[in-house]
Amino acid sequence: MAAGPPSPTTRERRSLQALIRIHDLRRMVRRRDDESAALQGPATGLREGLIALARRYAVRDVYVFGSRAVEIAARVRGSGAVPRGPLDTDVDIGVRPRHGVQLDVHDRVALTLALEQLFDASRVDLVVLPEAGAFLALAAVSGELLYCEDATDQAEYELYVLRRAGDLLPFERERRELILKHGAR
Repeated sequence: MAAGPPSPTTRERRSLQALIRIHDLRRMVRRRDDESAALQGPATGLREGLIALARRYAVRDVYVFGSRAVEIAARVRGSGAVPRGPLDTDVDIGVRPRHGVQLDVHDRVALTLALEQLFDASRVDLVVLPEAGAFLALAAVSGELLYCEDATDQAEYELYVLRRAGDLLPFERERRELILKHGAR
């Protein structure tokens, strides 16, 4: 009786997992490069305004997430089929400052007001990603990327956020189960 192929060793499995992660990272970087190239396409006032704000406040990445993400991203990219006019719901924006930069309260308020004016929104909810909880940061980076300074660095940060949320997921599930079982206190 012929035996099947030998099962992979732990070392071989880890090597394969590492190769898969490298492949996924490269694919993600290519996707973000494509998105960045799309942002470099036809100039729009929103895109130029967003770039100016990012530079002024030393922001590396800007995401829009939540219920208005697709619409805002289409506006920034200059899609013609997007309705214009004031937004009557809030816009959720996630930003990642450059390394070593701390946005103080004045910068946060000024940036929020500038984003409200730029997007013609009644309210912008600003999330500073390095200070956000794991699952809020995950929601933000799962949204639409509006601006990034360095696509490779941005993709690596997204991987960090994904790993962080993945590591905490069992605890979050347990927390939710306890809340459902015993109620919030």
